[in-house]
Amino acid sequence: MAQNYDFIIVITGSKIKDYPKKNDKYQADPHIAALLENDQENIDPVGILIDFTFCAYDLQNKMVQNGHEGNFMIKYENLNVVQNQLDSCRIAKEKYDADSVFLKEALQKLNDFLYTNFIREGKNFCFMSFGDDLLTKILPQAVKKVNDIKLAPHFYQYFDILSEFKKHLPHAVQLYTLQEMLAYTNLKNKENSFEPFSTSTCKNVVRLLNMLINEGHILQNPKMINSSFQSVIDTNDDKNVYIAQRQIKSRKNYVRARTPSPFKNPTRGYYLRLRGLPYNSTEFEVFEFMRGIRLYKEDIAFNYDGEGKFTGEVYLRLSCQSDKYEAQNLNLGELEENYIEIYDTTENEWNQARMSQFSDKNDKYDLNAQPTNSDTRVSEDQGIIKLKGISANTTEQDIITLFVGLQVQQIRRSVIGGKPGNECFVVFKSKQEAHQALTYHMERINHRFVEVTLSNIVEFSNFMAHNFQSSAPQYSKDNMPIIPNEKKPNTLLVTGLSFNVTKEQIVAFFNEYSIQDRDIYMLTSHSGKFSGNCLVTFEDELEAQRALKQKNFTYLGSRYIEMFQYK
Repeated sequence: MAQNYDFIIVITGSKIKDYPKKNDKYQADPHIAALLENDQENIDPVGILIDFTFCAYDLQNKMVQNGHEGNFMIKYENLNVVQNQLDSCRIAKEKYDADSVFLKEALQKLNDFLYTNFIREGKNFCFMSFGDDLLTKILPQAVKKVNDIKLAPHFYQYFDILSEFKKHLPHAVQLYTLQEMLAYTNLKNKENSFEPFSTSTCKNVVRLLNMLINEGHILQNPKMINSSFQSVIDTNDDKNVYIAQRQIKSRKNYVRARTPSPFKNPTRGYYLRLRGLPYNSTEFEVFEFMRGIRLYKEDIAFNYDGEGKFTGEVYLRLSCQSDKYEAQNLNLGELEENYIEIYDTTENEWNQARMSQFSDKNDKYDLNAQPTNSDTRVSEDQGIIKLKGISANTTEQDIITLFVGLQVQQIRRSVIGGKPGNECFVVFKSKQEAHQALTYHMERINHRFVEVTLSNIVEFSNFMAHNFQSSAPQYSKDNMPIIPNEKKPNTLLVTGLSFNVTKEQIVAFFNEYSIQDRDIYMLTSHSGKFSGNCLVTFEDELEAQRALKQKNFTYLGSRYIEMFQYK
């Protein structure tokens, strides 16, 4: 069985007693500090985080790579640390004064390391510590002392080496310390008195982790803690109770939505919908919110509306069921003061959100772009005219010939019943050229007099949005090939072809895509003759949608073709 994670971030820390802040001279006086240390009533039982060490253990290669470790000594404002306090941490006062940084800077450097090496690369990771205190008490207590610090989401789940050790060796129930676990497994305690205590502890945790992995232990079901660092989830039973509580809370807060509530599972796929994200969210915020769950950039689909604006919804494609369960535990988690709701969704809805990112409405005008048949964008500087009365066999070259000397950028024909209509829009490079085109009013194209009138962007946009409403031709099942369900989204119905068209010409028409002869099925009518229509199956649905967007309503030879999504 494969591991659910790519890396384990082992993190250990050291703390000192939190003395009452009476006066700086009391803190600096070793005698007073010793007296205060004996005064248990005035001491915070949690203590102050004074340093922490981390390293990244590669589960695949079973090693810690060079450069994937670090140690930070922490200093605080209005707190003078004396050597007596640092002795238990094996830290020299001179080194502490020279190298210590504020907690905010240390956490920022750690988060930058995690983002650069794992989150950005789509690597899945989880923290591991010895015991629960560091991530549930000591670190949160230190964060509370600094007002402008907020822990990143990946700090909310972790593995405890002691718990994992007892899972792998159930009979070792009387072990409670690292030294006892090392002795039990005949591993020598290689503590170095010249390095910080947290560094030695981190190395020993890595040695135990390496032993567990080499013996086939699988890391799964990490402990989960809520935003208040109160509820710790260890066993599957605890996790189920926690999920049920979050679902009940989500249901109470569920006021309006079109999708099912999160406790309903409409699909077996590993797809989720996140709702309520800030409108300036990027993939980085999504990676951070998902707390190290395995995600790649192409698995994230931001949903845009018809105007190209982000709706605040993100659709995710996850790699396995366990990742999906862990992601659902984050329901109603907080991202930039927004509570994020998480729902089950389907692959189809994920694909729809994915395709909304490729909409022309999301693209800004590129005035330097070269005009192509698939470019339907129009800028304010371009001029538009409308032609009426053209014949069905009029080609784009005939229209360009009529306006010789003018720079034609686009030609868009109307389509009626799958055939070219008697109207079209012509887009020129400038409005001045559009006014010059009006002089061709009532000129002939293929022995037909055509009307030339001035148009605008609004009329052109409405034409492109509502003109092509003709339905695809209907066929009986006897004349249709058997296409597997998984390939139907990848298939397009191409209509309006010449009766003597060949597969080689169709392959050449789709030369930008990976199309071969076997991907084309020529449809016949009830008489057995070629009907002028065919089915083309692409490599995936995204390729099919791109072809539909770029090649629809263009010419193949002398025929103006139309394409439809295969149902």
